[in-house]
Amino acid sequence: MSPSQPPAGAWALRLSMFFGALFLIHGVLLTYLPVWLDGRGLSPTEIALASSAPMLLRLVLTPATAFAADRWHAHREMIILACVIGLGLMITLRATSSVVLVIAFVVLMQVALQTIMPLADTLTMAAVKQRGLDYGRIRLWGSITFIVASYVAGFTVAALGSEAVLQLSMAGGLLTLAAALWLPRAVTATAARRLTLGEAAALLRDRPFLLFMVTVGTIQASHAMFYVFGVLHWRSQGLSAGYIATLWAIGVVAEIALFWSARWLAPLGPVQLITLGAMAGIVRWLAMAMDPAAWMLVPLQILHAGTFAATHLGAMHWIGARIPAATAGTAQAMLSTFTSGVVMSGVTFVSGPLYAAYSGGAYLAMMACCIVGLASGWALHRAETRTPMGVPGGAAPIPTVPPKQA
Repeated sequence: MSPSQPPAGAWALRLSMFFGALFLIHGVLLTYLPVWLDGRGLSPTEIALASSAPMLLRLVLTPATAFAADRWHAHREMIILACVIGLGLMITLRATSSVVLVIAFVVLMQVALQTIMPLADTLTMAAVKQRGLDYGRIRLWGSITFIVASYVAGFTVAALGSEAVLQLSMAGGLLTLAAALWLPRAVTATAARRLTLGEAAALLRDRPFLLFMVTVGTIQASHAMFYVFGVLHWRSQGLSAGYIATLWAIGVVAEIALFWSARWLAPLGPVQLITLGAMAGIVRWLAMAMDPAAWMLVPLQILHAGTFAATHLGAMHWIGARIPAATAGTAQAMLSTFTSGVVMSGVTFVSGPLYAAYSGGAYLAMMACCIVGLASGWALHRAETRTPMGVPGGAAPIPTVPPKQA
């Protein structure tokens, strides 16, 4: 271990604190940003524009930022810059009253904040490989603070009004910037060489990587109907606000439990873990389409551990095991952009008319997404054994044994 580098335990602590701080922001904005926009006088159409425009901008900006971070080996610096921009825009929004400027600043703020995640995952997976850390036990702190932030925001908005959303986001932004400044600098074997555009573009010509993106993208996009219309549908069925909040919490707790137990999933390879998420999704969304009894929603929410957490964990370890370190950040950004900016936005758009026409039956379309993901995952399993990228001979299991420190 280099004298300038902290020990493995310090890496884990700093990364865990960063994820915990970052998800304080997401826990507030994911649920209550529309409430704040409504409080500022925006129409439903304007709120939709402010919510959807970041997905389009990310198609270009997120991969470009990640490529720059890979090329200059500056993932930590890019994270800090994005935190500064996001916090600066939050502060600016306090004094902004023009609807046009509110939309513009909110869009840019979301792009900045959403760009952080693939960069943070890249830095974390580098630490997993170099220091033998457990990704799941680092990432779970984000899920924990997400629950806390959501509950705190709900009570605070009820007591103080919609402007509390921006105040809470600013507090989270300050903590996230402080945690970003405390992040360690990654040391990579490729630090002497700069990534070229041709090397980054080669990812898009690699069949296993394309299959990987389709597999993960379709499984994660199957949550679109639930994220947008899940609460509305439960309310239409007469479920109380307290029970709905509890169901959301159960899903996130299940996610945390799977992240915590990641080391016991080591016998599974990354692709097998991802396809497990697809199978969980087929069961979950098929049952949801049948409008099950209220008590049945509890085990179905527990399946969130498969549909989201297992898929995400497998994706991170697939990139860590199969993608060369020099292009890992770009690969993370491509996956994030494809999943959120392409597939998720498209499935979200389609979910609207499907829900209007079929109510809960629209979950069958989400089941179809998971069937596509399962088929693509099977094709990936076959393809990667023929065309290994980062690991000779095919997929590697999830790494759990710490490497020897220099």
